[in-house]
Amino acid sequence: MRIEPRTVINFIAFQVAWLLCVLGGANEQAIAGTMCVAAAILLHLALAQRPDREIMLIAAAALVGFFWDSALVALGLMHYPTGNFAAGFAPYWIIAMWALFATSLNLSMAWLKGRIGLAAAFGAAGGPLAYLAGERLGGVQITDPGLALSMQAVGWAVLLPLLTRLASRLNGFDEPGRPGLSHVSEKADDGLFRPLRTQAAAPGQSGAVGPGVFYGLAGPRDTRRTLNWWSRRESNPRPQALHKQFYMRSRVV
Repeated sequence: MRIEPRTVINFIAFQVAWLLCVLGGANEQAIAGTMCVAAAILLHLALAQRPDREIMLIAAAALVGFFWDSALVALGLMHYPTGNFAAGFAPYWIIAMWALFATSLNLSMAWLKGRIGLAAAFGAAGGPLAYLAGERLGGVQITDPGLALSMQAVGWAVLLPLLTRLASRLNGFDEPGRPGLSHVSEKADDGLFRPLRTQAAAPGQSGAVGPGVFYGLAGPRDTRRTLNWWSRRESNPRPQALHKQFYMRSRVV
C-alpha cells in the first residue's frame, strides 16, 4: 500500500511536537511546547484541502480533552507541575496536545476510522501508555497509578472511536470536487455521452429508424456540454489517461 507524503509528514510532525510539548511542560517551558504544537497544527492546515473541516475537528477534540483531563485533575488522579491556569483544570499544554492528536485522525491514524473495535482497543492500550510516557518525562504526576490508568483506559476506549467517527464527518483531506475514476465512470453516461434510445417508428412512417442505440452527441446543448467538459479537463490536474474511458461510437440498426 502506497503511503502518501502528507501522511509521513503528519506522523513526523505529531511525534516531534508531542515530545517537545511534554518536555516543555516538564521543564517550566509550557509556552514553548505549546508553540511547537501550534506550528505543527498550522502545517497540518496548510496541507488540508478543506482546512475549515480540520479546524472544527481540532476544536472538538480540544474541548473533549479539556473536560476529560480536567475531570481527572479534579479527582486528584493527575497533577501537572506547569501550565495550570486554574485549580482543578487541565493545563493549557495538555489541551494543545489533544488538538495535536486531532491532526492525526484523518492522516497517520486514518486506518482506525470505521473500525470501532480496533479503535477502542487501541485507545484502551495507547491512552494509558501515553500518560505513562509523559510521567517518565516529568510532564505529569500520577497519584494513584492503578485507578488513574484504569480510568484512562476506559475513557480512551470510548473517546477514540467517537473521535474517529467525527473525523470521518470532518475530513479535510477528501479532495472535494475531484472525483475518482469510479465516480467519473458512473457519471459518464449522465449528460455528455449518455445513450439515446430511439423508439421504434410506427409501421408505414417514412424515414423511420428501427430500434437501436445511438452513442454520441444529441445536439447543440450536448455540444456546449462537451466544450465545457473539455475546458475543465484541460485545467484539471487529473491524469490525462482519464479521457480514455470517454469515447464515442454510433450504431444505427
